[in-house]
Amino acid sequence: MRYVNEQGNIEERLVALVTAPDSIGCRLFEVFCNITEKYGIDWKKRLCAQAYDGAAMQGKYSGLKTFIQNENPNALYVWRSAHLLNLVIVDTCDCCIVTQVFWRY
Repeated sequence: MRYVNEQGNIEERLVALVTAPDSIGCRLFEVFCNITEKYGIDWKKRLCAQAYDGAAMQGKYSGLKTFIQNENPNALYVWRSAHLLNLVIVDTCDCCIVTQVFWRY
């Protein structure tokens, strides 16, 4: 979770680590709701953005983001392009002997 603290600084915290029963959007939403309820996180009023890498999370009709936006339309969805950028960088570096040698040492 990324948030702004009382001093105005951006912080990130791992809130929970649980095993989901599967990757179906509605099941992930149940897990999300259980975690936020357990820790008293008012996501229906305070969540302003969400970002995911997985297809089950971002599905247009039945992904986690859709279930969240049904309850909180202000929870803007931002696609996680960082994952793709990482893949591009890795592939680019792998194709050049100079970068391969550089990263080995």
